[in-house]
Amino acid sequence: MSGQFKVLDLSGYMFSGKAAVSDLLREFKGIHVPNYRVEFDLLRISGGLIDLRHALDDWSPIRTHSALNRFEKTIKKLAATPGFPQKFYSTGYGYARLYPDIIECLEKFLTESVTLEWETPWPYDDLEDSGLATFVRKLLGRVGHNKMRHYRLTFPDAFYPAAQGFVHRILTRDLNVAEYGILVTHNALEPFDPGKNLVLLGEKAQCIVVDRDPRDIYATAITTQQGFNDNLEFYRRIAGAHDVDTFIKRYNLYRSMINDLSDRVLRVNFEDLVTNYQATVDNVCSFLELGRTDHQEPYKYFDPERSRHNMELWKLKELEIFKGDFQRIFEHCIPKKA
Repeated sequence: MSGQFKVLDLSGYMFSGKAAVSDLLREFKGIHVPNYRVEFDLLRISGGLIDLRHALDDWSPIRTHSALNRFEKTIKKLAATPGFPQKFYSTGYGYARLYPDIIECLEKFLTESVTLEWETPWPYDDLEDSGLATFVRKLLGRVGHNKMRHYRLTFPDAFYPAAQGFVHRILTRDLNVAEYGILVTHNALEPFDPGKNLVLLGEKAQCIVVDRDPRDIYATAITTQQGFNDNLEFYRRIAGAHDVDTFIKRYNLYRSMINDLSDRVLRVNFEDLVTNYQATVDNVCSFLELGRTDHQEPYKYFDPERSRHNMELWKLKELEIFKGDFQRIFEHCIPKKA
């Protein structure tokens, strides 16, 4: 399966222009691009595939078993859409609506990756028990009954092909993969050092990271924009834009953690895509090993002239009251590495 296509992850720093590259790629033959608001969280989320990989790379019979259990629980929570009354006290991301066979894919992953399993008392799992389960376990222990746990182990040689198969099966459901050479994900990885975990998306996987003038990121975060910031207080807080000093520190910390060592990661600036359109498109084509003829519908989804309106937002008259904030950002944000 993995030999027929490669996965391309698009990543950004929140309001940094990832949607523009997503729209651009829609214009190419042989690239499948989901809606830019559909983010593929199964890798980067706490307890996700990357955390499980870390436990495999630093192998331990204690931590690896625990990480496998945590991953299974995390995926099941991501898949769930709690009904009444569970929705009042449990959380789910509804991934089973996007990917109806996600649980089946999880079970196949566990079958392929687990190389050894048996029932055994395992005291480290006691830490995960609820108060009631702890009480019952201790009560039964007093009469000589040891609680058995389903103990599982995997190792890297089994894990990596199983992880790639897990991702590919989820992404290709209802797709005629013969039509596509590239399948796009949004924010499967993060923009700091995505090359480190590209292997989880497949041996040929690549990543494009998009960045933008920090003043325009801030301007977007503090204004309501349909499709990008349509819940102002919610997203402004996530971006740290409720306070300009918090925004600056967040921006600088994020950029200080960038690692540019991988040749399978391309970093572009939103402004270059607009003002140096053809050169940037050629750069993207070269990176993805595409020809200009593959760009069959130019300007259909991404028009650089229209997107000029999303540049230099910090100069807008209606944002003049934030002039001091924009000046502080200009003075204190470190140069962008993208």
